[in-house]
Amino acid sequence: MLYIRSRIIQQILFLSALILLSGCATTLTLDYQPTGIPKSFNGRSIQLGEFKNETGFKEKNQVKSNLKYSLPIASIVKDAVQKELVSSGYKIKKSNLEVSGKIHSMWGQNEITFDIKEASSNELVFSQRFRTSIHHDMLLDTQAHANNLRELIDVFLRDEKVKSILQTAGEADLKPANDVAALNGLNNAIVTGKDEFLNKKKVALVIGNSNYKIGFLKNPKNDAYDIAKALRKLNFKVILEIDSTQEKMDNAMFRFGKALSAGSVGLFYYAGHGVQVNGSNYLIPVHANIKKESDVKYKALNLSVVLDEMREAQTGLNIVMIDACRDNPLPKGSRSSKRGLTRVSSPNGSIIIYSTGPGTTASDGTGRNGLFSKYLLRNISKPNLSIEKVMKNVSKQVQIESKNKQIPWIESSFTGDFYFKRK
Repeated sequence: MLYIRSRIIQQILFLSALILLSGCATTLTLDYQPTGIPKSFNGRSIQLGEFKNETGFKEKNQVKSNLKYSLPIASIVKDAVQKELVSSGYKIKKSNLEVSGKIHSMWGQNEITFDIKEASSNELVFSQRFRTSIHHDMLLDTQAHANNLRELIDVFLRDEKVKSILQTAGEADLKPANDVAALNGLNNAIVTGKDEFLNKKKVALVIGNSNYKIGFLKNPKNDAYDIAKALRKLNFKVILEIDSTQEKMDNAMFRFGKALSAGSVGLFYYAGHGVQVNGSNYLIPVHANIKKESDVKYKALNLSVVLDEMREAQTGLNIVMIDACRDNPLPKGSRSSKRGLTRVSSPNGSIIIYSTGPGTTASDGTGRNGLFSKYLLRNISKPNLSIEKVMKNVSKQVQIESKNKQIPWIESSFTGDFYFKRK
């Protein structure tokens, strides 16, 4: 009798649990605690934007047909993201970068698209959908659901591209244009020439391609990360692309051209493979299925397209930096392409810098950065150096370390004065 009664009680408890898990409960509370990711980015500032609920349910707190939380889903996710950022050492306040998102699913396979934007211009810097694959059968309670959400945010924050972007946050926090102290400091500075671009808009597109199936390069992605970080400190609005396919490079070019404006400063930096075919320079995307030389013009980015975007925008200054020509990545049967890159026609007011001379190849470097990018990073942030002086310093230092095997090449039709940094 006791055995039968015990079995009945077990069945009742089982059925009760089953009803709860099937989504027949009224409302649930999600007790979310951060993971405590190592605090390696202390002091950076991030601001949070809007998180939109796109799960498809009419009610804002619904996650399943008959399952609801006590708070709106967008509020739960935003609060969780804030807790994880704070736990990781970030400060949540007004900043030059904003994190927002779109919630596609919040039960079972959680799916959220995270966006990172330039706060001042609302320009999209990063957008990618992240998902977890925990099946709803494994979500035995709200704690398991919290762990699922935590895993999703953790994947987002540990993404290499996300870390690179967020690590620069807070270093150029928004300040009023009429900052009296800054203006007084500028007036008292000793400078060698007039910088007509001091208060002009500055936009940069930075691309670093490393993960080639043929001709893998270890440093371009590091070069791009580091150059992007340096440019953000110098008040450039930066579009950063790492290991880009042709589609991503084309989309980045569109965003770059749209961000440029008349009289502004446009800067394009590329690190990766580049080849010269029939007098044109092509920048090679990753995963490019190039089997013969004639494929290049259809499956790579022509450098002339970059210059055309600048020409159409009527920018005041165009800076193009190409740390390419590291080697010819074409298949062995297609090595008729000339080594290195060739000179190109550029719009007036342009400075084109190649990491090495026409027809020669550049070193990928033995450290974190390529040889050219290594010295560019050392000089670009030095105050009160004209761009011509910066490039002379870079060229001299590259020649010395390479024992004249690599000599950067500069072409210029720019007759004004430009300084990356004034002090």
